[in-house]
Amino acid sequence: MKHEEPERLDASIDPTLDRLARSSPTPPWHDAWSRLGPASTHEERLKACRAIRDSGCLPDDAGWFLVGWAAESLAEEEDARRDDPLQTLNDFEGVRASELAFAALLDRLGEGDMASLFRTDPAGHERRREAGRSYFLGPDEEDEEDEEAADPGWLDDLLRTVAARVVASTPAGSLAYRYRPDLFVQQLHVCPPAGQGWAVDVGGLRESFGRIDGCGWYAAPADEGAIPYLWIEGEFDGREVFLRVLPRAEAGQEYETWRAGK
Repeated sequence: MKHEEPERLDASIDPTLDRLARSSPTPPWHDAWSRLGPASTHEERLKACRAIRDSGCLPDDAGWFLVGWAAESLAEEEDARRDDPLQTLNDFEGVRASELAFAALLDRLGEGDMASLFRTDPAGHERRREAGRSYFLGPDEEDEEDEEAADPGWLDDLLRTVAARVVASTPAGSLAYRYRPDLFVQQLHVCPPAGQGWAVDVGGLRESFGRIDGCGWYAAPADEGAIPYLWIEGEFDGREVFLRVLPRAEAGQEYETWRAGK
């Protein structure tokens, strides 16, 4: 009967590490890895992952992914213990709080380079993570066409709808916006033009959505530098959308400009 190895880190990661361990003299990380099992803690898995990364037996991006993946499991534990209604008000605040907590955790773990890249260039961090993930799992077989590429007009329609519901002395002919096509929801962050007073016809904006899952006013954020915003979560043009309307652009964020009639 063939002996079945226990799952140590993950069924998709273990085979690669097992081959590495068998193809060379016993590596320095072998004991820490071989002691892992279903009952191992996230701290024990992280320790083994760091030992594997630090041994230099993996490409840099694969080691980056391995440590980041283990740290993400620790961060999920912290998320489960978080009990702050302001940080769980909606999907955006939940994701934002999780990202801040993850970067802080990386700092505490001594992974300053990863924490810095995650804070300053999240897309760069994600590219390294994906390159490392592909080393273990291979390329993503679900090469689905991006929704925005398939229908580039939907985002323009939503921005046009927001502009039409901005009440000001003159029509809003432009909007600053930041679009983030996350996995489960299309995030759109919008700022009407500065330099004039304006309001939002919230009722009319809600009516433009096919379905409303949530709507609110984030009036007094607790975090330093955060600003208030109106938010609507629901379905627009068949897509799951999270919309924020802000009084001004957020510092450190890059915005594009939408113009009516372009």
